[in-house]
Amino acid sequence: MDTELHILIAEDEEGLARTMTVVLRSAGYLVTTAANGSLALEALLRALDSPTPVDMLITDIQMPAMTGMELIDEINRRGLEIPVLAVTGFGEKKLVIELMRKGCDEYIDKPFTSLELRARVEALARRRAQVKHAAELRRREREERNAELEREAERYRTRFDDLRTRINEAASEYRRLTTVAPSFQNLGVAIESRSLDDMGGDIVDIRAMPFGFGILLADVAGHDIGASYHTMLLKAFFDQHCVEGGSGENFFAIVNKALIKNRTERMVAAVMVRLRYDTMHVEVTAAAHLPPTFVRAGEAIEPIQPGGYLLGAFEDGEFETKSMPIHPHDRIVLYTDGMQQLGLTDARTGRTTRLGVTGLDMLIERHRDRSLKDMIHAVWTDALAYASNRTDDDLMLIGLEIPEAPHVRG
Repeated sequence: MDTELHILIAEDEEGLARTMTVVLRSAGYLVTTAANGSLALEALLRALDSPTPVDMLITDIQMPAMTGMELIDEINRRGLEIPVLAVTGFGEKKLVIELMRKGCDEYIDKPFTSLELRARVEALARRRAQVKHAAELRRREREERNAELEREAERYRTRFDDLRTRINEAASEYRRLTTVAPSFQNLGVAIESRSLDDMGGDIVDIRAMPFGFGILLADVAGHDIGASYHTMLLKAFFDQHCVEGGSGENFFAIVNKALIKNRTERMVAAVMVRLRYDTMHVEVTAAAHLPPTFVRAGEAIEPIQPGGYLLGAFEDGEFETKSMPIHPHDRIVLYTDGMQQLGLTDARTGRTTRLGVTGLDMLIERHRDRSLKDMIHAVWTDALAYASNRTDDDLMLIGLEIPEAPHVRG
């Protein structure tokens, strides 16, 4: 029991208030009394910034000036988190239900004995201590998690700073960084893309990892030097991730913290696909990006759709990973938002019908029996034809295929 608790008693019956005070002080509590709810509220507020703030309120319900029920309402309105023990008349069950609805923690019926009062106060004090302890544990866990993320982010920033020194080369450097090798051993890859400008926009990176491959696809807002800055950050951080490993959620949490720390209002939608040849699973982690489409022979195509926040939007953004088994010749199709925004405009009404995710899935289904390269090219061609080859955003369409005999690097 925490004997340093400061208890405020709101009771208009002087004799009862005096008795409760003696009982609780003899148990080691600090006790303050108030003759009605209004005076109790004043005492509670005065104590907020004092060395001994009120830790528990014991209040009668029927009092002049301000009733106990009104006092509880005012405490709730002000957002004061304080345990409340209500003193009620015997048999007032409807009142007890109303008290519980308002967040009252405990009640005691009149008349009560000294032992009953002490037992109720001690039980409430124990629950308060347990809640405080749990809250403190959660706070420490958050601090430890943030400290670990900051240490890991520092290593990522060091890698990023090495690349940022070349920012004056802007467009040419951006093109070099966003160029994906034309072929990969141990993975089938087909890419179609169109950029609105020389800098910014969509970005893809594919890296061999000890367990298989990591693929990052992102849509960076804008087409200027700022967008290139974010593209370089993503590339540098992904390169470091492929060296260090770790989870997809951790990677996006680190990127998110870097964007928040830079105080940028630019948002980034991204998805990471990790092909694990060691366990023959695919892991997909998303940050508000369109879901990849999974294509398996003889089965209906399906999206892999984990949840996740936009990068740079919220300091405590959360990210989710979904995993599913893979087999040789399984395919994964990824695309950025510009693809599903391709639209057909009615010349008479001016209304535009977007291709959407459903339309893209129909095109993938239509061409799924072709070779990977032919399938991606056919989907790309049909999608552009749907929009009469007119685009107002970056476009990127990527196909991946598990080889016949995937193996982990030795």
